[in-house]
Amino acid sequence: AFLKRNDDTPLAAMLRAAWLDQLAAQRRWKEYLAFYREDADIDRRCHHLQALIETGRAEQAFARMAPVWLHGKSRPKSCDPAIEAWSAAGHR
Repeated sequence: AFLKRNDDTPLAAMLRAAWLDQLAAQRRWKEYLAFYREDADIDRRCHHLQALIETGRAEQAFARMAPVWLHGKSRPKSCDPAIEAWSAAGHR
């Protein structure tokens, strides 16, 4: 409720980021999707892709994978599960 009431404030952004990190650590993917907002943070972006895959929306995740993969620099380990699923599906 706090996030909904204060969505446009810096405090809500910090709380959302911490909450998303906690949800990802607990692999609570459905809840992750419910709270996720587009984010420049690569860890949260990759967790979002993994959440899509884990909740049966793999093709939606795979359609968003190319910019993550074609970055030119190594990606954090949080991206590995999504990249591995994308590669295993023959998209690389």
